[in-house]
Amino acid sequence: MHSGCRFDLWAALRIFQPAPPPKDQNDSHYAYYPLTDAVSAQSRALASSPPSVTVGKYYFLWANRAYSKQGSGGSRGNYLYPNIRTAEKSDLFSSYTTANACTLAQAAYVLGQTNRIPALIKGTPLVVITDRSKLPPNPFTDICVMPEAVAPAIDGIVLDYEVQDRRTPAMTENFLLQFAQLVHAAGKQAVLYTNPLNAPSQKWTGIDQSNASHLNKIFDRMTIQLWSKNKEGSIARSFKNQLNLLGVGHANHALQNHLRTTVAGLGQVEIDEIYVAIDKRGRQYVVPVQAKGGNDRLSTVQTRQDMACCAEKFPQLLCRAISAQFVEPNLIALFELGVSGEEIRITEERHYRLVPADQITRDDLRAYDA
Repeated sequence: MHSGCRFDLWAALRIFQPAPPPKDQNDSHYAYYPLTDAVSAQSRALASSPPSVTVGKYYFLWANRAYSKQGSGGSRGNYLYPNIRTAEKSDLFSSYTTANACTLAQAAYVLGQTNRIPALIKGTPLVVITDRSKLPPNPFTDICVMPEAVAPAIDGIVLDYEVQDRRTPAMTENFLLQFAQLVHAAGKQAVLYTNPLNAPSQKWTGIDQSNASHLNKIFDRMTIQLWSKNKEGSIARSFKNQLNLLGVGHANHALQNHLRTTVAGLGQVEIDEIYVAIDKRGRQYVVPVQAKGGNDRLSTVQTRQDMACCAEKFPQLLCRAISAQFVEPNLIALFELGVSGEEIRITEERHYRLVPADQITRDDLRAYDA
């Protein structure tokens, strides 16, 4: 660890456990530590968890699939806690439309937005069941069974998307966009959980290189599943290939704000923000950021100090000095700076306007992928 710099791993790391939350914040007998977030299909346990339990609370929802004997998994019924699927009872859906509408209705129900359900299932043959004692004779089709309880105080929904019912990538993308918008409209987080992104089974689910990157932008989090039987035969290669599918060109981590340290020949210096980053080719960077607003102006002296600090403290990393200037209240100019001889020069300049999320269209997101 370099002097003067601190990276708080635990502040950045989230541990999602598939378990109901502890009943008490100080429950020493809770079996699922360590965790930062509890993910559970037990909506009643989530709903009854007191606010004093500060772990994140997410409902686990399995996306419904259309019944199909042709898909790799579409002939099986869908899971809903408590489990109602037996050899005699299987909740099947006659089409993609009914399967998707039921998933959206179940999400709305657990979020406490029951008033939205009629619109979500309009035009489908779905029958909504909230009382499980009133299930029709089995087997049943297009019966949408709601979660056991409403839990509007949860932090979000983890959608287990393993439909494997031969839907196309365009169909998958359209539905998952609807799902994320529904969850976000309730002020909650949407997390997408699925099989390895490049697994053979994804050809039945509709996730591939044409939409994975966009899905990663739609959802607050998207999982990368690593398992020993991956097609690459290597956990490391599987991880790298899935990252490439997501179009993740680089990853960066904030080290510290207002870093104060000393540099030989300069004495004490202060960097507004400093990051470390890695690009998709594995090149590693240190990124000092100088930010100014109001009547303050960017300083070439500070840029030289930032670069000197990085050269001394992080000699193995490539330094990319960034300066940010608020031009208007909602307009930011970003500059990458470099040294040419004795001069500091702008090597790249970009302007970004801050707008509400609902003003960013799907076409905008696709343009950013290009």
